[in-house]
Amino acid sequence: MSRDVRRVPKQDRARRSVTAILDATAELLGEEDTPVTMSAIGQRAGISKAAIYRYFPDQGAVIHELATRYLTELDDHLAERLQGIVTLDDAVGALNGLVDHFYELMRDRPAMRRIWLGGPNSVVVGDLLAAAAHKSALQVHAALASHLRGDEQLNVVRIELMIYTARAAIELALSSANDPDLVMREFKRSLVLTARFTDEAKTVAILDSLGTPMTNVEGAAPAPGVEGDPIS
Repeated sequence: MSRDVRRVPKQDRARRSVTAILDATAELLGEEDTPVTMSAIGQRAGISKAAIYRYFPDQGAVIHELATRYLTELDDHLAERLQGIVTLDDAVGALNGLVDHFYELMRDRPAMRRIWLGGPNSVVVGDLLAAAAHKSALQVHAALASHLRGDEQLNVVRIELMIYTARAAIELALSSANDPDLVMREFKRSLVLTARFTDEAKTVAILDSLGTPMTNVEGAAPAPGVEGDPIS
């Protein structure tokens, strides 16, 4: 499937047509059992299939454009959240806010959820999501660098792993078999550990504020009955 937009809309009428096409595609993606075909998109948008082909070569290109617009929205939110980080509390607050926002979007927007969390269309935007994850990791690292320890390249990799883990955590949280609050709380705690914040005592305090107090974290007291020796 092609990922190219055939014609960039410049006139208002053309922009409205493309918006209607993307909105219709989002609706169809939100209906798990509805096939996303050019005919279905056209019928839902009230636009002829021939008119859709003026802008997109196939439904894969439509989905790719929709994903691109979602990514632009997320990128804007990320930039806003990362502005003005000075203290460690700022950094943790920004991370928590980003996780909450991403979870809420996946929960409330079925189309975005289907694109990001898998399904038959995930392969269409796989390269797009990978590039976005790396870009976001670099942005987050730039904002948090003064609060991280260790090698810069390693920290960027850690942050990128956080982004991929966030995707898995949200998928788990949205499963009907799980308590979403519990899953997201534990994911946030894992973020703090993975980030390797400089102040160990502060890290433990942050972990405690996110839920059940942590044990066996550097700087924290071992849990009762745990000797602290590595498991052999």
